[in-house]
Amino acid sequence: LVGVPATYRIAQLSGGSHTFEVRAVDSSGNVDPEPASHTWTAAEPPDTTAPDTNIGSGPSATTMETTAEFAFGANETGATFECSLDGADFAECTSPQQYTDLAPGNHNFRVRAKDAAGNVDGTPALYPWTIQAPPDQTEPETAIDSGPAEGSSTRSTVATFAFSSEPG
Repeated sequence: LVGVPATYRIAQLSGGSHTFEVRAVDSSGNVDPEPASHTWTAAEPPDTTAPDTNIGSGPSATTMETTAEFAFGANETGATFECSLDGADFAECTSPQQYTDLAPGNHNFRVRAKDAAGNVDGTPALYPWTIQAPPDQTEPETAIDSGPAEGSSTRSTVATFAFSSEPG
């Protein structure tokens, strides 16, 4: 087609340098020995994929330890992290993250990664565990609340006592 421009749409280019070349072939089969060339650079597409966060280690699922340490990471190099303990707001943290003086009961540690493009893991990694209270080591006190008067003498063959101690 002589003098008729042609348009080509090139989609889904990767970022980097690209070159488009075209040459004419006439109706007699003669080929242009030097094709026309155009070189340009396409920008890298924006990173819209959030990183995936993982927890590598933490305390036993049930423990009496009141200190907990967590090691975690992400599938993207250079990610930063935010941690939350027991539903608190997320705050910047680094691995390993340690918590001390924790109370007995159920706990939940959550961590999420944020990549250099600002994408945040929408499903933070979760680590639930329970701290059991240590067993009671205090000996109970026993008290006699009522009974025959101490040191008294009685002719009765029946004695009734009331006594108490700590619950349980």
